[in-house]
Amino acid sequence: MKHTPGPWGFGRTSDDRRMVLGDGGEGRYVCTVQIHQSPRQNGLLDEAERLANARLIVAAPLMLKELEHILARSRANSPDEAELRRQMALIESVARNAIENATGND
Repeated sequence: MKHTPGPWGFGRTSDDRRMVLGDGGEGRYVCTVQIHQSPRQNGLLDEAERLANARLIVAAPLMLKELEHILARSRANSPDEAELRRQMALIESVARNAIENATGND
C-alpha cells in the first residue's frame, strides 16, 4: 500500500489539535497530532512542540521523494571527480531543503 501522496499540510481541528492533510493541507486526512501526556512533563504538550511534530510529519513525503532522488543519482555511473562533486552538492542541497521543511527554518 502506498502512502497519501504529498505534499502534505496542516491545520487545526475544532478542539485545537493539529491535523495533517494531503494535497498541501487541502486534501485527504492523514493524521492528527494529539495533545497527550508526556513522561517528561506533568501536563500537555505545548503548542510549539505540537507544531514541530506536525511540521516533521508534513515533511515526510518530501523527504522520501528527495531520498529516492539521491539513491537514483547515486546508482548512475559517475566515474569522474567533477560529476561526483556535482552529486555531493546536490545531496547537500536536498538534505538542507528537507531539514528546513521538517523544522520550519526557512
